[in-house]
Amino acid sequence: MAELDPAILNAGLDLAMEFGPNWMQPIQARLAARHPRLSTEALDAYEAACRETMTWAHLRVPEHWNAVGGDEAEAFRRFKVQVLTAYPWISGKNLKRLWTQGRYYASKDGLLE
Repeated sequence: MAELDPAILNAGLDLAMEFGPNWMQPIQARLAARHPRLSTEALDAYEAACRETMTWAHLRVPEHWNAVGGDEAEAFRRFKVQVLTAYPWISGKNLKRLWTQGRYYASKDGLLE
């Protein structure tokens, strides 16, 4: 399979983080509507990459938040460095959304000190 396109990865990540009726739903059909030339294999690869990225990033939030005693600006700065080192293709918009969603889930699960 060819290398995944950063623009399509960002579109897929945006779809993967969508709330409402599509919350936690597979992205393949919605991504295919935007990119009809993608094969089923490619759509599955984008789904897997986006879910992996989202889960990985969300799990980093409490680590950075708790390391700086809840200083949001510093926690986000550290999060940004780590996430963009691992996934340099992530857009600024998706990075902020990963942070806010990760904070929501971490707070809900009692993981923020």
